[in-house]
Amino acid sequence: MKSRSEIWSALLEETGRACSVSTSRDLQTVATRVAAEGESFFTMTLPAFHRDLITALALGEIPSDAFPGFARRRVSIPVKGAKGVPEFLGGFLDLLFCSERGVLTDGEVIRHFYTQPVLRPFDVSDIEHINMASLALKSLRQLTLTFSKEKDLCDDQKIDEAVQQYISTDKELDAPLWIREVIAFSKAGSSRTLGEHYVLVLDDLFQRLTVRSSVES
Repeated sequence: MKSRSEIWSALLEETGRACSVSTSRDLQTVATRVAAEGESFFTMTLPAFHRDLITALALGEIPSDAFPGFARRRVSIPVKGAKGVPEFLGGFLDLLFCSERGVLTDGEVIRHFYTQPVLRPFDVSDIEHINMASLALKSLRQLTLTFSKEKDLCDDQKIDEAVQQYISTDKELDAPLWIREVIAFSKAGSSRTLGEHYVLVLDDLFQRLTVRSSVES
């Protein structure tokens, strides 16, 4: 059975050929990222890339903070901090976004520069251009969502970070959620069936559990 890397690489080659874009650097990037992140690059990182892509399409431009973790191209724009499209899958993205445009005015080409890449203008009469952009978008969705439905156990570092975040959130509460929910339910039921004496006992238990949980955390 082929690995995710083999399947994805074959898809990259096929879509790159269909869109007439170079994908050799994309393949190198994937090899490096998978070596560092493991298979979560396919199941988590690429779907996150897709979410930023959809946001950029909705906005009509690529925000400066989009695609974190992926290098953005340096562009020759006279604006400090300007960023181009991501280098990863940039050949496909270039068919959808641009950082500058040339407009012919009085026989002279006037360049318009943008701080962030914007959607390319589409002439509805230019069927070839529209078809290529559509194919590029379809390819990007295939490449970033192929393994989005698969779930892998995160590596130890991500698990540790999640546990620490849980503990941090838990400490900010007056009492941990599981204690408050269980005790509230128990007190409500006991007051009806066992009388007020047991409610006082549960109150005492609530206090002791809260203290113990704080110490353990």
